[in-house]
Amino acid sequence: MLGPLTTALQYIVNTQANCLWSTIKAICIELVEVFGDDSIELGDDQSSRLKQALQYLNLAILANNQYRKITENTVDLSADPSFSNVSVSEELSRILINCFTSSMSTPLPNMHPAALAAVAASANEPTGKDAKGKGPSKGAPVPTGGTPNYTFTGRDALYLLSSLSRDINAFNCDGDDNDLYFDVHLLLKKTFNVYDSQCCINSLPAKDGNILIPATTVSTLWKFVNTPSNWNETKKANTNGISNGEGSDGNSVKRESKAMMDSNFGLYSHAAIFFLLGDAKVPAPVAPPPKGAKVDPNAAASATPGASTDPILTKVVLYRGDVYRVEKGMRVLRESFAAMEASTTTSGSTLPNHPNYLTSARQFGALVYHILAMLRHGFIPYDAEVEVMNWTESNFIIADGIMKIQMEKVNVSLPFNRKVMTNLADIFTTQRDMYQIPDLEVCTFIRYALGHKTG
Repeated sequence: MLGPLTTALQYIVNTQANCLWSTIKAICIELVEVFGDDSIELGDDQSSRLKQALQYLNLAILANNQYRKITENTVDLSADPSFSNVSVSEELSRILINCFTSSMSTPLPNMHPAALAAVAASANEPTGKDAKGKGPSKGAPVPTGGTPNYTFTGRDALYLLSSLSRDINAFNCDGDDNDLYFDVHLLLKKTFNVYDSQCCINSLPAKDGNILIPATTVSTLWKFVNTPSNWNETKKANTNGISNGEGSDGNSVKRESKAMMDSNFGLYSHAAIFFLLGDAKVPAPVAPPPKGAKVDPNAAASATPGASTDPILTKVVLYRGDVYRVEKGMRVLRESFAAMEASTTTSGSTLPNHPNYLTSARQFGALVYHILAMLRHGFIPYDAEVEVMNWTESNFIIADGIMKIQMEKVNVSLPFNRKVMTNLADIFTTQRDMYQIPDLEVCTFIRYALGHKTG
């Protein structure tokens, strides 16, 4: 079972087809599923299986973030000076000319005389000293036909690759678009080190390699899944309360009938989220070894300051409608919170004295409870709003001018601030995967919600 998956990944890397980010992510997710399934006999101990699952989960997140960097953050990536200061190779330049040259690159026969004169004046204006350094040189004359004498940079190639990556069909291997896509990718990889280092996976994790999961960090990976077969059933709780449709208090949990009948998401009404959580405590700094002492490299790697000693890898299947509800709620509340901050700054008051502060804090508490219920049941129960309304003032604590939502009977709390709301909104965004977000409060809360140790 592992052979075809690992061979496919190795083939992608060896043939430098590492622009197939979605394929790399899909293969890595399958590998994580295999290593995480105890019913599959692999001949490795539990520690080795967990280590390899963590390695491929990190690789899947990296591949998806590289894809997003090309498709969504092209402007930020192209801002690197190397893309604008270095001319592309002749081969890549020829591709760009064929793709970008259009009738607008030369004066049209029916162009307005005033516009034609403006183009000629702009192109033929002096640009400095001539070749002999004696007088002003003329600019390049306005082309009257044929192929313009352009000088392309890596930025042009990057935008072409970004455009192709949205339309490419990885299964249509014989298409001209695929050939063009791979040509641009390979020429960018060969010419620009920034693209090669930030957008290409050039090696696979070694089975005996070290992996570092920083403490207090949260990493996530999303995968759309079919509607679970038991979605229309109501089940009793088990010991961990994590499985879909099961309560953590031993009672059956009811869903909204509207949620069961919602067809907005089609076949993939649910999404599986993989959580990779670091320790829920800030580790003590590691003392340096004495002078002259021999250091074991493996021991040094395991004792790296900030490394987790008890990382958690968990998969939860959630109803997508509830995930979007939490994300939207957090983002809207964050904007309201920012408006309150601006208002109190102008008036010279404090946030707890703002007239809308307590109301917003209760809204935040409701969203926190929704996340708690969603991670334990796979959905938000219909009585979640009623449950939050029954919270007492002991659940809302103001310390040092900051409101904290206190979980009952445990020492777990979430501060009501923009950082926490932003991180929670980003975590519950199915369009992106988070890689090692450092946030002690959020990490502790999610570990608590999933039933793991928090201290």
